[in-house]
Formats: sequence, structure tokens, C-alpha cells
Amino acid sequence: MKLIDFKTSYKKLILKNRPSKIIKSPYVGDAVDEYGKPYLVHMPGLGLGGQCVSGSKFYATPSSSNSKTDFTFQSVLLNEPKYEDIIIGGNPFHAEKVSKYIIKNKLIKKYSNYDLIKKPKNYIYNGDLFIKNENEIITIEVKNVVCATYDPSRKINRNESVFYDSTCDPFERSGIYPNGSINQLWQGKKVVSERSIRQLEKMINLTKRGFRFIVLFIVNRDDCDVFKPNWQRDPIYSEYLKKAFDIGIDIIAVKLSWINNKCYFNNKIKIDLKKW
Repeated sequence: MKLIDFKTSYKKLILKNRPSKIIKSPYVGDAVDEYGKPYLVHMPGLGLGGQCVSGSKFYATPSSSNSKTDFTFQSVLLNEPKYEDIIIGGNPFHAEKVSKYIIKNKLIKKYSNYDLIKKPKNYIYNGDLFIKNENEIITIEVKNVVCATYDPSRKINRNESVFYDSTCDPFERSGIYPNGSINQLWQGKKVVSERSIRQLEKMINLTKRGFRFIVLFIVNRDDCDVFKPNWQRDPIYSEYLKKAFDIGIDIIAVKLSWINNKCYFNNKIKIDLKKW
């Protein structure tokens, strides 16, 4: 099912610099089109873990009329030796939008008898989405997944966010989360996102009181058949996710396919919470 169609507004660009030399923000980049015409681009996904760097070809849509940028980044064409070319959807703001389409169109059969609702008034938890049937309300937290595991027998010449997985034979590529710098603290230990772990802890505590939760991972690339928490980057988050699953929080991962200017629902994929 087609979830997003940018139609003719989708423009292919080449990244020159990030941060921009004009607006020195990590969320703005300098880019050119095929004719060398320069543009300023809003880049909400930053460098996608080293997958969108100077020289990368990416796709963007026009920014709003009151924006200081000309375009907004949407997806990147990743071309790495020893691996297939892949388009990765890297705009994190679309993960929630895509999740709404998936729920509204009943694409996750387990929850096909639930309807998407607004957050109930005075509800105890602020989630991304809420679904309801005649018996209960479930809160959904949405996470955008852009990075994947690498085959130890096919090493590449890049260090940022490259994690080799030797636990599966033959190799099976997995979408992994979280990624990013380890520069925040959770109970005195370094983590990628203190907020994400705090979310899981609160969900675990509320589950003990009878509340229901789903953590929905949107794997925004179609070369992965498994989702794994990123034990190598953030073992603390990964352990909390496993605790969440063990106590009854549903962990779901779906993958998307990008074809030119369109995003499609691909399918639900396996979850593997074992340490790797």
C-alpha cells in the first residue's frame, strides 16, 4: 500500500556541506541540483549515522514559503560497495504520519479491530498515538529506524554507525535502534537518549498497573528482514526494551520501501531481542 506520494515536487539533489556554510546549523545543508544550482536544505535527520554525507544523492521537497531553506530532506540513496543500493527514508517527522496510515488501514492484523483516536483528556501518559476498541485504550510510541547491521565478511570503509553482526549464519540484515552519539546520562551511565529510556521505564511501571503499550519501530528501508535493539551502541536502552517485552509491552517492527518519490508499506518483520 502506498503511504506517501510526493508527486512532482520530489527533487534529486547532491549534498555539498552540512552544516551549511550560509546557515551554520547541523540541521541545514548546502546542496546542488544536476545543473549545479545551489540550494539550502533543512535536514531534520542530520547525517543519518554517516549515511548522508558530502557527495550523497538525496531527495527533497520544497520547504514552506516562510522557511529560510529551499527544500526539506526526505530520503537518501545509499550506495555502498558490497551492498545493494537502497533508498532510506530519513525524515523523522514522517514516521508518525506513516504509522497513522498503517493503523487506519488495518495493516497490522493483530490490531485491526482498533481505531486511531486522539489522546484522551487527562490521560496519564503522553504517547505518539492512541488506539481503542470497545474494551481498552493502547498507547503507541513510534521510533524511526534508519541504520542496519553489516556482514563481518563484507566490511566497508566507514566507521560511523557501522555495526557488524556475527550472530547469524547466513547473514541476515537487521534494522537497528538506537543510533547516535553516546553523550547523555541515565543513572550515571552514558546512553544515546535519556528520554527514550525514561519512556520505557514509565511504560514498564504503568504496564504493572494494567495499562497497554506498543513500541512501533518503522524500519525506513527495505533491505532488512529483522529488527534488533542496538546492543553495541546502547546496551542500556536494549536491556530496557527487552524488559518491556518481557512484562507484556508489544514490540512491533514494520519495514517500508521507497521507490522514487513514493513510500510503500512492505510488511511486518521479525523481532530479535537477544544480545549481539
